[in-house]
Amino acid sequence: MTKQELIAEWENVTLIKIFEMPVKNLATGENDWIVWNISNDENGMIASPSESLTTETVEWDECFGLDSHLETLHEQCYMAICESEEWEHCEEE
Repeated sequence: MTKQELIAEWENVTLIKIFEMPVKNLATGENDWIVWNISNDENGMIASPSESLTTETVEWDECFGLDSHLETLHEQCYMAICESEEWEHCEEE
């Protein structure tokens, strides 16, 4: 699949383009959600967090389909929370 085909496939997605991850705020002990808004550009996919975490990116790779790109991006977002000193993952309620 070419980069342009990957971009076109992503742009044709009609679902809400976010990841929602349940977290615990380590400062308050309260459960919350981090929402990652997913967008794209010519270079790849971008996940912008609703909280103070780094933006995560995955470059387009023509060897893989859109699902693989989304899985990789989701894993990076998950790891960003794991590496955070402010948040930890928690089970959905």
